[in-house]
Amino acid sequence: MAEADDKRFKNDLLEEASLSGYGQCMSMTAQVLFKLFGILTFQGRAGYLLPAIVNLILLWAGTWHLFRHDGQWDLHKRKLWSAFNGQLMCLGMFLALCCLRRVQIQKLVAPECCPLRLYSHWISTIPSDLLAASVFLMMQFSLTSWYLSQAKGQCENYDSWSLQLSHVVAAAVFAVLMFLKLHILSCLDLMIDDFPWKYAEHGDAEQGILQWSLIQATLNQASNRLEGSFLITFTAIVAGFATLSADLIGSTEMLDHGEHCSGEASWLLQPLLMIISKGLLLTYVLLRAAGISHKCERTKHFINSLLTPPSEDSSYLDTGRSYLVRYIDDSAAGFCIQGGRITVFAVMKLFYGMCALTFAIVTQAYSLQVAHATAGPNKELREEMEEVSSSAEEAEADGSEESREQSAAEDVLCRLRGAVLRTPLPAAEVFRVLAARTGKLGPEEAKRLFRGLEAAATSGVLSRAFAILDVDGSGYVEEADWMTALRLPRIGPPMDAPCWTARAMRRRHLTL
Repeated sequence: MAEADDKRFKNDLLEEASLSGYGQCMSMTAQVLFKLFGILTFQGRAGYLLPAIVNLILLWAGTWHLFRHDGQWDLHKRKLWSAFNGQLMCLGMFLALCCLRRVQIQKLVAPECCPLRLYSHWISTIPSDLLAASVFLMMQFSLTSWYLSQAKGQCENYDSWSLQLSHVVAAAVFAVLMFLKLHILSCLDLMIDDFPWKYAEHGDAEQGILQWSLIQATLNQASNRLEGSFLITFTAIVAGFATLSADLIGSTEMLDHGEHCSGEASWLLQPLLMIISKGLLLTYVLLRAAGISHKCERTKHFINSLLTPPSEDSSYLDTGRSYLVRYIDDSAAGFCIQGGRITVFAVMKLFYGMCALTFAIVTQAYSLQVAHATAGPNKELREEMEEVSSSAEEAEADGSEESREQSAAEDVLCRLRGAVLRTPLPAAEVFRVLAARTGKLGPEEAKRLFRGLEAAATSGVLSRAFAILDVDGSGYVEEADWMTALRLPRIGPPMDAPCWTARAMRRRHLTL
């Protein structure tokens, strides 16, 4: 009987609010979305079954891969913590839904929570609120589709279908939760906008105090019911940024374990842009909440500016209006989270902090990619030089005179390369100065140059150093031989470049 009366009361409210067909369609759309994601309940058994199903799906998407033991992931791949951002977000959305169910959030989206004269306006704000959530959701789906079609295979840690599914599920629930908050904030916004208009009509300070007390109570109720969800959502986003920072800023060795993750950085765009888009949507919702606090501040200024024409027994000094202004000021009404009122300044500081962190992550990723690109050729050359050095050490251990001369010649050329790099001139210009007459260095000129670097070098060492420097075997050291044998840069010194190529050393060694 009580349920029938409550249903009839809700129907009467909708009839008195005189919703149009479009308004009823929008109201039904919002109700269906909230019920499908377990925020509101259906009647009957489905009212208890559907929220449990949604929570189980979130738990499965958030924890299934953590407890999977199929041997596909080894220990070093689990060090990429940012691969679990989707699962962290699923767990966060599960906790947020549980928090909303615990505080009975359905009382804030019921028709009777909004005044009848504002209900139709409240329903008309659904398309704008739904647009922000829809744009976010389309961006999330586009990023997932782009990764699966373009960047798949660049990082094995992100190729798991369960991880990609967790991103999609978390994005859908996150969008609906943000739409719920925007829908509630729109109602609060309309109530605050309606207060000065109604006070300007009646001009009664006592009635204004009663109305503002009702608004303040509604703001406190909404803040208490939404603050837990806000904190959990914000914590999940901060955790996403923390995992990216741990992978990129904390230790570059984590990315060097897998070759697919250490070369290209395109795989980084998906987790980075996904967490940024979530942060932007949360920032927009917080700005809407801060706008409510700002309107509460501006309301007292508007009330104070209303001057009624003086009559015979009154004047411009209205004590009732002054008391109402002081009452609004002392109430410190606004949207609060954990006792702190949300302001535009606080939200902008949060936004700038997110931008700074994003910039740090992007620059670190770019530097890692450049370092890997330059370390590739140098790594091969270092391996070749290690082989040559190991063979030279073995020959020297056997007491070979030839190996000792070869080692001494290499030392001379290394000193020559270091001297050239220390000069302020480019390497090619240094060669032109040394070979100013003929444009090339003969054996005697090269030996005099070597003796200036190592006075105690024997003639055999000098001859072997000249043979290494003469790459093409023409009997003269030309500019191309100079640049190639010493591995000198055209503009500036390369990173960790060896003194000469191993192939040239082997070829000249066999020739001699």
